[in-house]
Amino acid sequence: DDNADGDIDCADSDCLTFTACLAENCTNGVDDNADGDIDCADSDCTTNSACITENCTNGIDDDNDGDLDCADSECTTNSACITEICNNSIDDDGDGDEDCADSECTTAADCAVCNLPLGPLLCEGSVSGTTIGALGPLTSYTCGTTALGPEAVYTFAATASEQVVLDLTIDTAGVDLDLVLIEDVGACQSRECVIAAFSSLATEESLVFEAVVGADYFIVVEGKAATDQGAFTLNLFCGAALGIESCANSIDDDGDSLIDCDDTDCDFVSVCIN
Repeated sequence: DDNADGDIDCADSDCLTFTACLAENCTNGVDDNADGDIDCADSDCTTNSACITENCTNGIDDDNDGDLDCADSECTTNSACITEICNNSIDDDGDGDEDCADSECTTAADCAVCNLPLGPLLCEGSVSGTTIGALGPLTSYTCGTTALGPEAVYTFAATASEQVVLDLTIDTAGVDLDLVLIEDVGACQSRECVIAAFSSLATEESLVFEAVVGADYFIVVEGKAATDQGAFTLNLFCGAALGIESCANSIDDDGDSLIDCDDTDCDFVSVCIN
């Protein structure tokens, strides 16, 4: 207490403007107390809210800024605060699980799995079935249709690369059934939709697709609306029996001297559309 006034060092009014006695301003980019440490690097700022990092998963407003966990701007890029998009083939939240493998996507429409298949369909095969009383887990398909009714599912294993025709006849009056083809890449999910037939005419649906040898497919018959359910007949015809050109096998299948995409049979087949 150099001046014997009872106040020592920074407690003395003589020292109010002395640099060593100044409090560090933790957000101004200046070493206010000239101790060599600026802002949050200064020990004076240890408990300053601007210098506390928000823990994004502990249910506490760590930095006392009024924003808790993921609501805090500091947590914008924290994996726990990023929502997984379930159909973009990216691990958005960085947790190691992509799309439907992420627990966030458990209830996502894109990750629903169709009913168990009722059986296989073969070339020139036909089956009579019904969707009455079935479940309808698939709703919105990536190939452009939405169907909310119960569904019946069949499988098809391609033994050749050729055009395949699916023909669906609706046997229950006033019922609108759609026809959807899904590629089997390990699960029957709407995001693997290849093509669909969903006309508003509730009598018949047909679609043509280019099957790839060795590929497996799911064929889904599904009610357009939740109340659309009924009986149907489903036929499958392959290129050889149809007498039409298979568009990717380098063979003149129908004997008209035009091969693959040069044949007008292939004008609207996906492998031939530029």
